[in-house]
Amino acid sequence: MVRRIDIDDATIGTWGAAASLMRTQMRNDEFEDTVVILRWAEDQPSLALGNYEDADQLDVDLVRENDVTAGRVYHSGGGGSGVFTPAIPLVLVYYQHDEHDKDENSLLRHFDELNGKANAAALQRVGLDGEYRSIGDAEVVLDDNRYKVMACAATNFPQSEYWAIVSSAIWDAPPQEYSALMDEAIDMPREKFEDKDTDSLTSRMRPISDILADLGKDVTKDDMIDALVEENVQRLIGEDEEIVDEDLTDDEAEFIEEMTPFFESDSWINRISTAELCKEAPDDLDIGIAAYKSRKLIKAGVIFNDDGTIHDIQFSGDFYFRPALPITSTSTLDRLANAVIGLDPSDQDALENAIADVFDDPTLEFPRIKPTDFVQPIIRATNNTQSVASYLDEH
Repeated sequence: MVRRIDIDDATIGTWGAAASLMRTQMRNDEFEDTVVILRWAEDQPSLALGNYEDADQLDVDLVRENDVTAGRVYHSGGGGSGVFTPAIPLVLVYYQHDEHDKDENSLLRHFDELNGKANAAALQRVGLDGEYRSIGDAEVVLDDNRYKVMACAATNFPQSEYWAIVSSAIWDAPPQEYSALMDEAIDMPREKFEDKDTDSLTSRMRPISDILADLGKDVTKDDMIDALVEENVQRLIGEDEEIVDEDLTDDEAEFIEEMTPFFESDSWINRISTAELCKEAPDDLDIGIAAYKSRKLIKAGVIFNDDGTIHDIQFSGDFYFRPALPITSTSTLDRLANAVIGLDPSDQDALENAIADVFDDPTLEFPRIKPTDFVQPIIRATNNTQSVASYLDEH
């Protein structure tokens, strides 16, 4: 049996709180396979950074001045920034799976593909030519054009048998003022769009409802949500699993209510922040910041010693890795950083070997990313430097 729980009037903190609830139940051996549908609040839209993106890219004050909730997502696998209104329902699948060996195919890619193919099947079920684009999106092909209509992500919690699947459907276009706010409030590195025919976070998307209307198909948002739930449960959990509608228990509802503000707090948003990195460094050192587009965006903020070696570093971006970071730690990102501290950024071989040592850990997976992809922004950062003091003055 799989529980289906619909949560109305959600804000971005609700997502983090729900994921934290699932994690707590897993840890306490109280967990049941669960699908959570987040239906965003009509009167309180949210704008959020991706799990591992640099907080300095988000103008939190501007977001809040516009009566929009600012936050950072939690346990979405990776992925980038988003605006969350009723136009974009979220389907979350939390489940236990004991499959650990996929031979040549990584676990993360395996479950990501199952999720992506389930989403493509759901699109096909409502009459669209849906396709899955590996590690990230579901697209609709129409008149030889491809439109992003859904963001997808798979990740697992620190215990490898527990998985979280995210499907964010672009059902309607968010109100224009919120799309405009997203483009204004998030300072995205230009490298983000190197492989796209756009320089905007929102312009490459097309709402599912618009495509269906153009094709003369009578499909509701709830039809789309039901298709996503059923296709994902069949592929991820089991073809014969019964889906049962339930409400949150009183204890679950209280947990989510208490945890929601944390995932909208400055302390959570700033868990990955170049400014916070700078606060720990001498003011007279230089910091270089640069990004590199692999399959996903990787950004590095690098503080250099007077002799040019790496004093400290922080990686950020919209890349994926497994397992997801626990709420109290940035452990995997810290391991990547610690591997190159003290090295000469001009010694590419030494940097790649140090990053490769982290990649060699069999408990970690970085799909579609190679050690050199983390090295490239370090090298680029040497050509884009300023003093730590001046960076802090600006941020």
